[in-house]
Amino acid sequence: MVNTKTPIGEIINYLYNNETVIEDKNLFNSIQNIIDLIVLRTSEKGVEQSFLSLKEEVFDIRIQIIRNPSLIEEISKNSSEVLKERIEDQFSQITKHTNLEFAFVNTLNLYEKISGTTLNKFEGDLLNASSNLPNVDYAGFFKLLESLIPSKEVDTIKKFTDASLALDFCFIVADLIFENKLQLKEKEIKKLSASLKNAIEAYGVISSVMGIWEPEEEDETPWIRNIKILISLNESHFISNQHSVDDLKNMWVA
Repeated sequence: MVNTKTPIGEIINYLYNNETVIEDKNLFNSIQNIIDLIVLRTSEKGVEQSFLSLKEEVFDIRIQIIRNPSLIEEISKNSSEVLKERIEDQFSQITKHTNLEFAFVNTLNLYEKISGTTLNKFEGDLLNASSNLPNVDYAGFFKLLESLIPSKEVDTIKKFTDASLALDFCFIVADLIFENKLQLKEKEIKKLSASLKNAIEAYGVISSVMGIWEPEEEDETPWIRNIKILISLNESHFISNQHSVDDLKNMWVA
């Protein structure tokens, strides 16, 4: 799945709040619909169940956005400034969601490190790939891959895609909470914070498995340290075709 400098979840949120940026009204309508569904289902079913029920819809919008690299480039510049200003504003005052904001900022920083490495390595290839992505749904995308590459590689790409979709979903939900467009119970907000952490750790581990990123040796911050341990377990054959990244994370928690 094509990587982007700014998380697609943040691009979706930016487009939702800036309708005039989008010339494609069908895309804007799709974004409005997915945001409305996220608010409704997350309020009713919680973070985890809502993601599972909406994963394929988030994938569909991601494909629409990625197929327009010039739009991504333009929005990435603007959304980065908006993000920076909002984060500075949030941390300059007493906040209701300290733990969520910590998880959000930590996850965003790690995403930028991982995606930055990927983009530096494959920038030209990724630009061509994004322009030529087929217009397929979630199931169709992996069915297409199965016809082109070995099943083991398809499984790895699916795990990578699912982790990045989880990140996008969590970024969107966190944005909605910060903007007071979604109210959740404290228990669900804690789950969202944990989901951000789990998703970025899975994303980092799979990026390492795919050979597109490695954590810096001198970086011993807690989340990076967790990723290094998971990578080490993978290299030690604790993970196999029968074990997913989630299984590995459960081993670590246990």
